[in-house]
Amino acid sequence: SVQGHPLYVQEEDVVYFGSNDGAMYKLRAADGKMLWRFGSNAEILRQPILVLRTLYLVNANDTLCAVDADSGKLTPLATHDVGKSVNWVLAVKQK
Repeated sequence: SVQGHPLYVQEEDVVYFGSNDGAMYKLRAADGKMLWRFGSNAEILRQPILVLRTLYLVNANDTLCAVDADSGKLTPLATHDVGKSVNWVLAVKQK
């Protein structure tokens, strides 16, 4: 089932959401077609963040994953254990 809040990207008409099956999904909003599935090995309970075509997500094991928004593949950032005591704030300079 869907966990947390889905992320809707209006410009592309797509939805990203985590699930209790340990996966992040990208669906086309118009018809619900699955565009990709990324397995993270633990539930994804929080809303992902999209920055410059990279989707950042944290799973229930507190692992931060950076996933290419187009392909659904892990980016060179790979994964990092962020631990329960770390709060992440992501700032992006707007053009």
